[in-house]
This record gives sequence, structure tokens and C-alpha cells, in this order.
Amino acid sequence: MSDIRPELNDPIAQESIEWLVLLKSGAATSEDVSAFEGWRSSDPRHDAAIRRIEMTLGLFELAGDTRTATRAALLLPSAGRRHALGRLIALSGLVLGVGVLARRTLPFKEFTADLRTSVAERRRMLLADGHWITLNARAAANVAKGQNGGAIVQLIIGDLFVEMNPQAVLALTVHTREGVFSAVRGKFAVRQDDGFSRLYALTADVAVKCGNEGQSTACAAGQSAEVGAQGITLLSRLSPYAETAWLDGKIQVNDRPLSEVVAALEKYRVGFIRLSPQAAALRVSGLFPLDDTDSILQTLAQTLPVIIRQTTPYFVTIEAAPKGLMQSA
Repeated sequence: MSDIRPELNDPIAQESIEWLVLLKSGAATSEDVSAFEGWRSSDPRHDAAIRRIEMTLGLFELAGDTRTATRAALLLPSAGRRHALGRLIALSGLVLGVGVLARRTLPFKEFTADLRTSVAERRRMLLADGHWITLNARAAANVAKGQNGGAIVQLIIGDLFVEMNPQAVLALTVHTREGVFSAVRGKFAVRQDDGFSRLYALTADVAVKCGNEGQSTACAAGQSAEVGAQGITLLSRLSPYAETAWLDGKIQVNDRPLSEVVAALEKYRVGFIRLSPQAAALRVSGLFPLDDTDSILQTLAQTLPVIIRQTTPYFVTIEAAPKGLMQSA
């Protein structure tokens, strides 16, 4: 699989795989198709990447017939056959998880966003008014100026870290699907997740408003809040480093479910991780390097009662091991 591994660090190859998974899933909308066509035609490298996958597997021409694609791959010379089948297994595994993948990447909105990051990419940017914002991997946001001249960031998906310009007079406002978060001074982080938004007020006092009901409250520095269908919930005091460890390429957890670690891991790894419900509930503590996902998987296999199987670099399964058994396959 030596020819597959380099593609993990190629953002164009990563985007191509995600587009193909969405388009082959049957869940793509007309907007998704239009966005894909625009993405493919916007850069010759995009078209070339799609063509490479088409030539390897014949995915589009074969109309999604995996059995036909497999037979075609078997007719290739031995080296090409091994590589083609590896890609076929990888993409088939991704299709199995297309629901999760599509929810995580939101292809249409993400690929048309002002700012976005790909797998394992963190990006720090300076806004016109002197505020700094940093996006975690697999994140997307739009930036605009409000009527009063203050900066507005619409967080579409993922993690956002804000460092306010201490000389600024106007507030910076972050909009998510569930709420609105505004501050004038300090640092804070916002996460847009499935069905809720979470605020971490590190050194900033943040005004929080629920987009659905108009409920509002203040979140003092050192606190966190969650905004969702039930309104605004102020949470317990937070660990500043734990909530922003991703800025240093790490994840720090203290007695948290394995599902949270895997959710962070998926932002730094191309493909799909299938986690059984029993394994998802296991509790984890530790500091893990997000920039080395293989190391995280190895550590989990050595310290938790789980069985980890890696069919290809793109498809991993994690299951709870039978009682008394700890091993990695």
C-alpha cells in the first residue's frame, strides 16, 4: 500500500475521495452536484485527481457496481491489481460510513465557504480589524462585517478559536446554527457540532444568545456553555488547555468516553472509523498527538479492552474486546 499512504497528506486527493463518497451515496442534492462540478472545473488538478480515481476503479462509468469494479481490478497486472483493490476496499469502507462523513463535512456549504481546512490542517488567520481566528481540521466558516462595522464569523462546522485585538473597540460575533456569541476582549473558542454549539470562554466575557428562542445570558471567563434545542445551558468550569489542545495538535481528555477521542481523531485522518457502541462508552484519560493518528490507535489498543482492525489506511474498526482480552488485530 505504499502508493496509498502519500495520498493521506494530499488535500486534493482527500477532497476528491469525499466528493466521490457523497456522489455515490445517493444522498447528494442538486446543490451538491453543482458544487462538485464547480469544484472540479475550478482547477485542473481537481479534474486530474477525479480522473485518476475513475481510471483506477471506473466508479462513475460503472454506475456504482462494486462487483464489476472488483472484476475489472482483478484483470490488472499484479501490482496494479493490489493497489486498485486496496483503493476499492478503502472507498467501499467509506461508503459504509457516508452518513457520518456527509454530516461531518457538509460538502456544499463547506466547499463554498470563505475559509475552510482539510483533514489534519489547522489554519490561523488575521481579520481586517486585527482579531486572530484559528480553525481546527475539517472546519469551515464565512467572514463578514456587521452593520456596526464589527466582524462577524459564521461557523459552519468544526472548532474555532478567537483571539481578540486588545485595541479593538467593536465586538467580534460568532454565529452558529444554534446561537450567537459576542465578545470585545480576550480569547474564546466555539465548536459547531451536530445539533448543538459549545462555547469555551477562556479569558473573555462572552454574551450568548440562543438563535431559536432569543434567550440570552452572559458566560464569564473560565466558564463554558452549550446552546441547543433546549436553550442555553451553562456548564461547569473548564480546563483551558483541554478545550484548546488542538491548537498544539493534541487532544487532552480526563475520564471521557472513547467516542469523543474518535470524533477528534476523525478530523485528522482520511477515511472512516467505525466504533461499536460498547467501545464508544469506554472511558479514556490522557494526552494524545492528533498529528500522529496511528500512534493514537496503537495507544488505545494497548491501554483499553478493544480490538482495532485496520483494513486499509482509510478504514478502521474499533470494537470492545471480549472480557479479559486486550489485543490489536
